[in-house]
Amino acid sequence: MARLKVPLWRLPAIISDMRRRKLAAASGIPLFNGIPALLSDMQRLGIKTAIVSSDSEASVRQVLGPSATFISGFDCGAALFGKHHKFRHVARLLGTRPTETICVGDELRDIEAARTAGMDSGAVAWGYALPAALQAAGPTHFFNSIEEIPQKLSAG
Repeated sequence: MARLKVPLWRLPAIISDMRRRKLAAASGIPLFNGIPALLSDMQRLGIKTAIVSSDSEASVRQVLGPSATFISGFDCGAALFGKHHKFRHVARLLGTRPTETICVGDELRDIEAARTAGMDSGAVAWGYALPAALQAAGPTHFFNSIEEIPQKLSAG
């Protein structure tokens, strides 16, 4: 912000505009191949899923399309008090204890937030962070493919 010489008082308007633009484009954002099948498999196996995102719930639902019906809970929007609070919130929402919950993500902060929340973490190799960086952060599980997720989670 300082480098671009944008005053702090402009930040709320900028964020609002970014969210509006993201929502308008959300229906054109493709899911990774295999995600609809993964979510369906998780539901079939009795594994509840929730989405924690800094994006708006409306935008997340648009990106998911019909697959949103497989999601049991959402906690979306900016994490004012840290992502770990959102993780704990969705665990309560789903009726699970932190020790029975795994947070699967593609960022280092997902691993850190899960650890802070007392939950297992799962890092995915196909997201936005480098797989080596995610592995170095020590997630509880590392998934090289989408198909590994239900296999590993239903096994134990």
